[in-house]
Amino acid sequence: MRNIEGAYGTNQNWLATYGETTPFWAARACGVAAAANVLLQGEQVTERQAAAFMGIVFRQMKPKWWGMPSMHRWLRHVQTLAQLQGRAVQMSKPHATNADALRQFIEQSLQRGEWVVVLHWFHPIKMLRYHWVTITASNQQGLTLSSWGRRYTFSWEDWFQQSFHAKYVGIKLI
Repeated sequence: MRNIEGAYGTNQNWLATYGETTPFWAARACGVAAAANVLLQGEQVTERQAAAFMGIVFRQMKPKWWGMPSMHRWLRHVQTLAQLQGRAVQMSKPHATNADALRQFIEQSLQRGEWVVVLHWFHPIKMLRYHWVTITASNQQGLTLSSWGRRYTFSWEDWFQQSFHAKYVGIKLI
């Protein structure tokens, strides 16, 4: 996923850094960053190019002041943006929400070449609360994700702590 000058995916703060929007709106644009991660799959871009692309994504799916809490709405916008690129989106969703089923869904999605986008509502790990992230890899020890342009790794136990409420979608451009 290191397709942006040493960053691990996009960083929503780049929207403000490069004048695409204000810091207020950039702070609410984690769904925009996750969408840009998906839509930039396989592209080699500079940080500035990624910010400009995120600006386009932001204008298409502008979050509300509380962010973008709807997976359905997010998916509609990603499909529209993919079509504008002349591409289609392949999606899959988990059928169950227990930890074993979700882990299986994540691992199978990644094996199919899909990245898993997750919308968290609540999580005991503060950085994951009310936040969109992109899962890019998994192994026996845990999973790796992109958030704020950085790479984070979590053990499966930490990821599936009590009070975990989230929506998942496996997504790939074709």
